[in-house]
Parts: sequence; C-alpha cells; structure tokens
Amino acid sequence: MKRLVSILLIVGIITTLALVGLVACKDTRTGYPDGDKYTAGAGTYSAANVSKLNVAWTAGTANVTFTDEVTDIQITEENNFTDEAYLLHHYLDPQGTLWVKPLAASVGDDEIPTFTTKILTIKFPKKALEEVYVENHGAKTYIDGVNASKLETYNSGYDTAVTNANVGELKTKGDGTGDTRVSGRVTGKVNMSSGQELSLYTSAMPTEITMTGKISATLTIPETDGGFKATITKSSPFTCGFEPIVESAAEEETKIVKTYKGGAVAINITCNQGIIRQTNNIKILKYTAA
Repeated sequence: MKRLVSILLIVGIITTLALVGLVACKDTRTGYPDGDKYTAGAGTYSAANVSKLNVAWTAGTANVTFTDEVTDIQITEENNFTDEAYLLHHYLDPQGTLWVKPLAASVGDDEIPTFTTKILTIKFPKKALEEVYVENHGAKTYIDGVNASKLETYNSGYDTAVTNANVGELKTKGDGTGDTRVSGRVTGKVNMSSGQELSLYTSAMPTEITMTGKISATLTIPETDGGFKATITKSSPFTCGFEPIVESAAEEETKIVKTYKGGAVAINITCNQGIIRQTNNIKILKYTAA
C-alpha cells in the first residue's frame, strides 16, 4: 500500500510539473483571462500604480523604453488594421501588474492575421519595478533602461536586445530561435537559454550564470579579485575557443573546468558553428563565484 501511495505521489508530482511547464510556455497573445477588462488602442497610466510589467507581442517590433522623457506610462502602436480586435490591448490589474497584449482575447490562435505593420512603443518613467516580462512571437524586441528586481524575456522567432539594464535576477528563454543580447548591470542569478546566439555584458558580478546557446555564448564580466570557475558542458562533436589566460584547467570527456583568477575577465566561447547547426548540439557555460 505504501509503495502504491509513493508511486501515485511521484506520478502526481510529475504531472504537476508538466502542467506548470505547459502554462509557463503557453502563447499568451490570445485567450488570456480578464479579456473584457482590457482597453483597445493607446493608453496612459500613472507609474505610481504599477509595480510589474508583462508584455506579449506578435510580428513587427516591440519597443520598451524607461526614460526621463515622460512622467506617466505611455503605450502606443502603429498598426495597419482598423478592426479593434487586432489592435493593442492593455489592462492594469488590482495587484499592480500592467498587462500589454497585441490582440483581443477573443482572437483565436488560428485567426492571428499577417501584419505588415505592428509596432508597439511603451515609454515608462525611470522607476524600479519588481518584475518585467517581455514575450515575443515573431517580433523584434528592444528593451532599454529597465530597472527591476527580475527581468525575464521569451523569444519565438526574432531577437531580443536589452540595453542599459539594471536588474537583479535575469532569465531568458524561448523556442530555440532568435538571438538574445543583454548589456548593463546584473547582480543576481542569471539563466540565459534557448537562443541561437547569447551575449551578456555586465558591469557588476552576478551570483551565478548559466548560459545555453545553440551557436555561441559570450559572457563579459568585470575584473574580480576573488576569481571564479567556469564549467563548460560539451557534446560531441565539440570544438571551442576560450579567452583569457586560465590559471588552471581540467578537461574530461563531457566537460571542461577552468579557473580564472584576477585580471580583466571575459569569457568568449565560439564553437564550430557548422557542427552546432548540423547536429543541434547545445553547450552550457555555468559560472559560479570561486
């Protein structure tokens, strides 16, 4: 009986984790909750009432800028459709999350049109937020000046570029397409994955960095006296170049562990791109403080 209960418990846990994964990866452009509470078209909000920002976008371009140019949050769109269902939709919930969607909730996943123009512009006053999440589906995404305890992005089809960031935790993921580039100051845990090419330049030392890219992963961190260890997990066939000078290194069949001490620190991993593309191998760079 105990064994049966244990088995059922394990099955339940696995099922729960699977459902959580499905929810986390769900396309949130359409069919979202509280659709009747959203406003179509341009909008303005007081930044004092917003603690989190959640953006999903499709096609075209998504521009999210934190700037001194505005005192209130301004949301606008260029769109070649006049049907309200295909316009920008937004909603500020009672918990302080500002939701921005590209379409009405009533639009079905199989009814999303092909847009020739769909450009989102969000101008946000410079303010520290709890969380910022930006998801793209075939849209080029630009985020500039974000200041948040947590920044998360999701790529599906196109690139994401983050500049002048000041964030704690950083997480990027997606369906394996598009590049992700982040620059600025990142102080907490970093997990960047599911991109063709990944790049992180940070002026601060994060607590931990894990990078998983299909083609290349480039990490640049500031000079450190404490040093750190980098573990590169490899799959065969696998070729990589490493910089700068390594104090010590140990190579095994499946990984390379290199210890860096002092000096200006930059790790550049450039694997054989042809091999990576052909075999869909993935390399992982994980950094932890020494």
